[in-house]
Amino acid sequence: MANQQLLKTEDGVRIIFNGETIKKFTTDVSYIYSDSTTIILDKDGWILAEAFGQWPMYSITNPVFIDLPPYGDFIKTKWIDPAEATEWNQFRQHPGINLLNGPTSWKDTKDSAINIKTKQQPN
Repeated sequence: MANQQLLKTEDGVRIIFNGETIKKFTTDVSYIYSDSTTIILDKDGWILAEAFGQWPMYSITNPVFIDLPPYGDFIKTKWIDPAEATEWNQFRQHPGINLLNGPTSWKDTKDSAINIKTKQQPN
């Protein structure tokens, strides 16, 4: 997120496999985040990571495609978009976008569009 603080929340960094959140990491308002984990996969698919900062800061990696033995059958499966992909792909409607699966406190940050419009600061 290039010189932006992370959001202080219990799910500020997430790992997503085939559209499902499989791991969440608690973040604070630091500029750097580092952690490691082991994930055991038993099927083909795609995996990515996303991170949330103060609204509207959001980062996402490119997907990494996993093809477990027997190799070559991944391309035969159907692509599964994340449940909220339609909302994510309409970001031009910012600041009215509503990421239903975003961290619960994301839009309540001090720089959120809601607080800027109303000139309120969260508690």
